[in-house]
Amino acid sequence: MNPLLLQFGVENTTAAFGGLSVAFAMAQLLVNVFCAIGIANAIQQREAGGRDPLLVPRLVWIVGTFFTGLVGVLMYWVMHHSTLSREN
Repeated sequence: MNPLLLQFGVENTTAAFGGLSVAFAMAQLLVNVFCAIGIANAIQQREAGGRDPLLVPRLVWIVGTFFTGLVGVLMYWVMHHSTLSREN
């Protein structure tokens, strides 16, 4: 058995890793919420300028970004702001 586990006890190590996983999940949820809010604001500014979101409706971008986080932000950026966008 691992000496670290023997020194601190298996129960303590399991509890510590369990706490880290909860902290990681909470941090990921927070990042996803802020990403979705950012995309919602970007789409709102885009619509105020008279342009609709590309490919899918507004709600799909927001919900999709909530579930994918930074990957969703990257997809939104590529579709709307990169040189790959047809609007540029």
